[in-house]
Amino acid sequence: MMSAFVWWLLYFTVCLAADPSIVTQLPDSYSDKTYYLVNEMKNWTDAKSHCEQNYTDLAVIYNQGDWKQVLAAVESSTSEMWIGLHRDREWKWSNGEDFMYFNWNSGWGTTSGYDCAYSYSGRWQTVTCAGYYTYMCQKVTNTSGILIKTYEYKSVSATWENARTSCKSENGELASITNKQDQQEFNKIAPNNTNIWIGLKRDNDVWKWSSEEPFQNWATNDSSPMKNCIKLSGDKKWTPEDCSHKYMFFCYTVTPTFTTESTNSSETTTVTPPTSSATSGTTLSNTPSLTPSFTTQSTSSSRWSVQPPTGSPAARFTTAIKPTSTAFSGTTLSNTPSYNLTYIPDQKNWIEARKYCRNHHKTLVHIINSTVQEYVTQMLQNKFYPNGVWIGLERNMRLTWLWTGGPNLNYSEWHSSFPVDPINHYCGKLGGNGTQWLDFCCREELPFICQD
Repeated sequence: MMSAFVWWLLYFTVCLAADPSIVTQLPDSYSDKTYYLVNEMKNWTDAKSHCEQNYTDLAVIYNQGDWKQVLAAVESSTSEMWIGLHRDREWKWSNGEDFMYFNWNSGWGTTSGYDCAYSYSGRWQTVTCAGYYTYMCQKVTNTSGILIKTYEYKSVSATWENARTSCKSENGELASITNKQDQQEFNKIAPNNTNIWIGLKRDNDVWKWSSEEPFQNWATNDSSPMKNCIKLSGDKKWTPEDCSHKYMFFCYTVTPTFTTESTNSSETTTVTPPTSSATSGTTLSNTPSLTPSFTTQSTSSSRWSVQPPTGSPAARFTTAIKPTSTAFSGTTLSNTPSYNLTYIPDQKNWIEARKYCRNHHKTLVHIINSTVQEYVTQMLQNKFYPNGVWIGLERNMRLTWLWTGGPNLNYSEWHSSFPVDPINHYCGKLGGNGTQWLDFCCREELPFICQD
């Protein structure tokens, strides 16, 4: 999912929620992941580049489930291996996410003897765990391979331990706030000027969430300025190391599970490719002409293919697009992958559109350069989509827009009205003219374009 890292929040029920519970879409990185042990010796930076090019990124490990998968892949090996944790002042994952998010009120967070935390008007303060305050519970449920976090405010007062017991009795946990977007969702239903227990507690001078987010297995928190990357040591502990050392390494891909719908192809029609020149530093002079075609499917969708001309060097094109492909360098189109694009006129919300594309194709379309934009625009000619068309744009926890699965935006065609709603819009669409991009509410239903 979601990178680059990729994080995003989706208001699946409503965009402006006023319900006492808030439904939050967790990032792709919290969905099921597959880990790959690469038996090559590389430094941390080169290992990350290899993972970005061939998988999603260096391994991120958020919870016990992730950790169990990593251990299963390691098996009995005692070799040292890179994972995706590194330090730039603070520890971060390779996809850009903070390892641990804090939102302390000024002067709080270090007071001795105050080992629990509450949220007050959007900031955290430490306090003795024996105090009586209201509290916030959370539940995390798995829906079709997507994890949904729900916050629920409890107006009764209790100690920290009793509040946690109450949440657990409802198959939940005290609320964890692991990033700025979690905090924003929390604030929407948290009364102002009210002390509200959260699931943060200090254990041996280390602050941890009662939900065990994030998972951690430190050997030592070595403060040496030369040891800013994390390896798995032979005993499977997270050990700081000089990033220039060379080890084997773990990559991962996001592999959510969805149900599959069936589609049957029928006739094929050839159309003329666009003739206008690419912009933004793109050179077309050395690029072979592309012959696009689309196939009408039995569901009234249109399958669009961009293929290299007969006899052109196969090395100039790839046969498929990896989730984190950075195929377009911004100089020539010689590295542009072949595209199989499918227009789906059935209207779905962004999540359902993404599910459909992952089941039947690969992903919602990534418009990585002006040539792809031109083909998409031409494909949409004579189509009716007054409210726009979903594409694979999403916004992560750092409020950065990127393509699903991680590729950063090296090319963009934002509408002059962007952003329409920087608070509540986390998904991207093509506007009604099919040429410019806009942020939009993820729950709205639109036609969409899939990519193979």
